[in-house]
Amino acid sequence: MKKILALVLAAVMVLSLAACGSENKESTPAPGTSADASKDDGTAKSIKPDGYPKGGTVTVVCGFNPGGAQDNNCRVAAKYATILTGDNYVVTNIAGSSGRVAAADVTASPADGLKIYLANLTLANPDDYKYVEKDNLKAQMTTNMLVAEGFTAICAMHDDARSITIKANDPRFSNWEEFEAYMKAHPGELTIGTPGANGAGGLMATLLAKKLGYEFTVVHYTSTNEVHAALLGGHVDAEMSVVSASNTDKDQAITIAVAAEKRSDLFPNVPTFIEKGVDLKIPTTRCFFVKKGTDPAIVEYLSRLFGEMANYKDYIDENHNVYVTTVDYRPSAEAQKLIDDTYAVCSELLK
Repeated sequence: MKKILALVLAAVMVLSLAACGSENKESTPAPGTSADASKDDGTAKSIKPDGYPKGGTVTVVCGFNPGGAQDNNCRVAAKYATILTGDNYVVTNIAGSSGRVAAADVTASPADGLKIYLANLTLANPDDYKYVEKDNLKAQMTTNMLVAEGFTAICAMHDDARSITIKANDPRFSNWEEFEAYMKAHPGELTIGTPGANGAGGLMATLLAKKLGYEFTVVHYTSTNEVHAALLGGHVDAEMSVVSASNTDKDQAITIAVAAEKRSDLFPNVPTFIEKGVDLKIPTTRCFFVKKGTDPAIVEYLSRLFGEMANYKDYIDENHNVYVTTVDYRPSAEAQKLIDDTYAVCSELLK
């Protein structure tokens, strides 16, 4: 009897140890994961992948020369990512082909999250792309299509939008209502300049004409500075540039409407077209990316890091006060959906 009892007790002990071993095995993080899920407190630091960034440096690749808006956005992001993490975030400029040379550099590199790419995207209402001729659509959506195919979004970080700006002393009109009335009364007479046919300005001109039925003469320039100079010099009657670029000299020019969902935090006195009963939204959204195939844990970490940056007062103030740029953060999944939705519509239209 004693032998049987001893055997039963021994069996119970073996089963108990096996159960404990099983529990311990299940609670052990898988090799290569950043941390135990129970330690995720919602911060970027708590989910930082082990060993990232390898070598201690992350490069933010800018597709334009130093001194412009893209370069500024890259540098202020690198500065505050360094401050928030203690890691080394640096900027390199690889100009050419409207940012596509820099994109090629990133896609030719390993998918390890050590290179971040910033791109300006046109994320209008997908239904509006049907008004654009196929050749123009292909040119206007080149960057959108490129990042959708080769990159994963870390986040959307900045929103700007196309707007209409007029000279401050124009005797014919001083607001959108007067400008619209004049345009209708004098079809084809007004000239409106854009920074280029293949950008969001070209899309805005197309939608104003083909979707909304306004008649005017469009003049395409090669840059925002060029079209703004043309406005101030009296060569065009209005310009279609991003609100942050054209609304900086109120004594000489007035922005009368912005093609955005809501008014800009930086320019709250500029009404939206929606407010004026005009169905027109053409945001220019700056998004940060890594090469497609990057570990999702790195993408999520960077997305959270940039989200914390977007709420960091010094980062916001520097964007607003130095670079005249709004901060409107959207995390990886939300930004990726905007990009994928646009890609799906444009791919179908471009067949």
